Amino acid sequence: METSKEGPADAYARIRMGEIDGPLADLSAAMRHRTLDSSDLWVMACIALRKGAWGSAETALCELVDDDPSRSALAHGMLAFALEMQGKSAEALRYYRVAVEGGQAGDAVFYHHGLVAYRLGRYDESVASWSVLLQRHPGHSELNELVAYARYAAGRVLIERENYEAAIQQLAACEKSPAVAVPKEALAELHLHAAAQLLSGHDPDKDQRAWRHVVEASKRRPGDPRVLYRLALREYAVGAHSRADQLLARAAQGRPDDPRIRYAQAVCRVRLGEQDDAARELTALHEKEGGERVALALAASHIRAGRWDAARTLLLTCPQDPRAEALLAECDYRSGQPAGEEAGPWSAACQVREGRVEAASEVIRRADADPSGRLQRELALLLRRAALAAAENAETDGLSRAADLLEQSQRLAAVPTGFAHLHAIVLALDGRFPAAVRMLDAACERDPADHRQAHTLALILLTALRAEAVPPKPGWQRCVAAWGAVLHDEAFWAYRRAEAERRYGEPVPQALVASLPIELQRHLEGLLPAAAHDRHRITVLSLLQREAEAAQALADTGGLPIRHDDGRRATLVCGPLRLVELGRTELFGSFLDAQTDAPPRLTRLFSQLGFAETRLAAGTVREALDAALDLRCPSCRGHAPDASGPDAARRPRLCGPDCSTFGALNPAYAAAPARPAGPGGPGGLARDAHALVMDIWLLLGRNALSAAKPDLRWVHECLGAAIVLSLETDRYWDTQQAIVTMVRERAEGMRDNDRLDEAVALLEMVHTKTGANHREPLAGLLSAVLTDRAIIAVNGNAERLDGPADDLRRAVRLNPYRLNAQVSLGAVLRMLAHRKRFAGSAQGARRCLREAETCLAAALALWPGEQTLEDLRKGVQDDLAYLADLLGPGDDEG
Repeated sequence: METSKEGPADAYARIRMGEIDGPLADLSAAMRHRTLDSSDLWVMACIALRKGAWGSAETALCELVDDDPSRSALAHGMLAFALEMQGKSAEALRYYRVAVEGGQAGDAVFYHHGLVAYRLGRYDESVASWSVLLQRHPGHSELNELVAYARYAAGRVLIERENYEAAIQQLAACEKSPAVAVPKEALAELHLHAAAQLLSGHDPDKDQRAWRHVVEASKRRPGDPRVLYRLALREYAVGAHSRADQLLARAAQGRPDDPRIRYAQAVCRVRLGEQDDAARELTALHEKEGGERVALALAASHIRAGRWDAARTLLLTCPQDPRAEALLAECDYRSGQPAGEEAGPWSAACQVREGRVEAASEVIRRADADPSGRLQRELALLLRRAALAAAENAETDGLSRAADLLEQSQRLAAVPTGFAHLHAIVLALDGRFPAAVRMLDAACERDPADHRQAHTLALILLTALRAEAVPPKPGWQRCVAAWGAVLHDEAFWAYRRAEAERRYGEPVPQALVASLPIELQRHLEGLLPAAAHDRHRITVLSLLQREAEAAQALADTGGLPIRHDDGRRATLVCGPLRLVELGRTELFGSFLDAQTDAPPRLTRLFSQLGFAETRLAAGTVREALDAALDLRCPSCRGHAPDASGPDAARRPRLCGPDCSTFGALNPAYAAAPARPAGPGGPGGLARDAHALVMDIWLLLGRNALSAAKPDLRWVHECLGAAIVLSLETDRYWDTQQAIVTMVRERAEGMRDNDRLDEAVALLEMVHTKTGANHREPLAGLLSAVLTDRAIIAVNGNAERLDGPADDLRRAVRLNPYRLNAQVSLGAVLRMLAHRKRFAGSAQGARRCLREAETCLAAALALWPGEQTLEDLRKGVQDDLAYLADLLGPGDDEG
């Protein structure tokens, strides 16, 4: 649209002359004719605002707010101010918001935005804008007051809306402002209201927020009974009943007649075990206030004290409460009321109590639907009582009926600790061995250290297996495990001793009891089958021996400490089979880690190495070697190929790294991944197995050497295997030293008994096997034995000198410092030279004499001035001179 510039031009001319009214009129007239552009409108708006012509300013700015985006925020702010000055607060607030949200608003816009919002009751906007100003001008007193006023007003509005948490935030922020007085009591009251509001929803997250409000209220009003009451509820909820009772006592001092506080005190005292005080308080509260909640609590107090009739009377006053209905049925039963016609679960308990078990069979079958478990436990108790009563009539079918009832009770609830073995005996007497075993298994799981249960289980399994009433596998293994848990349990033998004293009326000396575990084990061994437990040579007898020795080793260390679910402590003594059955492998691993002085044999006995240990203890070393060389489970033994190599038969063979039965067969090593400081899992078993096999090979070698006539080939194999394994167990030095010591002792004994050939053979064999650092003692002894054999041979038959000469040559090479070997070698070589000369071999004689002279010269270098050697050498030299005269100079050829 074309515009005429005459009106604006006149206005600008008057502006330069300092006029205001005229230019505004000119621009207004031009605007009516649509002859102004945006610059003209900005000039008109500024003049109108300066003159206070708010309507004209509004008119110009309304054209500008959408026309110039670069200055839109400024236009909105100026328009809002013009509207505000005309009293149009709602419209002004709308344009102030746009200006503030544009991000380019100045201090005046934020200030007036806060004022307009405050007038309109939008206190949250006032707080926001004035807070921005306060950030721009920190410490400004007027702005601080404005923000405090706005927060206070916003808090009051939020209180009216019952938004207590938001109100607390606003009022707490202005609590310290001198312009607004916010009493501490008022904030405390708000915190209490907020806590009550949050707790009404039973939301765990809201409960935490409510607790924080109660704490804040306690800071501002620490003695307020309501605050103390809320604090007590929190302490009660977290289990601090004593602290809750103290807080409630303080609250009751301020409000002695508050029924909520009195009720909470009574409930808290119930938890503290002060049943009588709680009952008196609830009784007084019920008489004064009444109410179903108090009646239920008082009834519960009567139930705890066994006052079922009183509880029943109270519950009848709460017909609408489902909890009262459920408790009333039990109260009818407990107070001795006869079974009613309704088919309720507790009516069924009444029927069982009256002996009408069949009538309650359907309820018994569905009793596990009771989530509290009270009905199941009561029915199980009644059935057990009926079973014991029926068992007294064993001549008829009483025993069978008793067993039926006991099986029904077992399905409902576990037999209480201390009675399972008695009920299991009833089942076993009726031939129900599997049911008896199941009952005892459940009891042992709850109390694994109870020797009565373990003993009964062992007897029942042994009886059932001998009667072929249960499968032999894993029956015999379980039987052995149970007996192993009994044989060396001190509590078991103390119990048996006390029973004997009670039965016979005489004291039983401890000395009589000391030999009973061994005698009982021998008796058991006679009852066990001779056949192998599995197809790989492990017999049931071997299992028992390993289990018993492992239990004995564990008992020697004080037993395995265990803790029951109820906090009771006990000590478990058993072997590896029983340990795995009870699921205590991890606990045993931790126990081994904590034993700084536990014997290594304990660890080995709780693994496949235990079979080798028991055979070693029995003195059957070859069987121990067989057991230690193959530690694989039946599955790995049947599928994995045997290792190859020259020394494969001398090393132990173990299960593969992924064997699923490793933990069950080797509980001492099973928990190694969770116990980095422990024996080390399969790797630890391999290490210990190599060490044990090496010791066995060494022991076999020692035993072979101690024979009247040692088998040197077998000795060679045993000691060679020990040396090879010592390299893999970092015991090479100690093993070499042990071998050298035992061989020296045996060779010296042979030497003392003039068995020189055997001594030489033994020393020669071992001398080739030992390392350089251990050969010297053997070399010295071999030199001495060779010297002795040569001397004895020469003295016995001077005609045969070649053999003694060879012995003496070796003796000197092995130990050139042995003087009698050097002297004997020189003498024998001179004698041999004489015999050759007389036999017609002068050249041979010369060679012997020259060898003798060389040996004697070397000996004199070690023993200079030794007269015997000097004299012998002179004689050799004289003989050589004689031969030189006889044969002439020359070598020994020809």
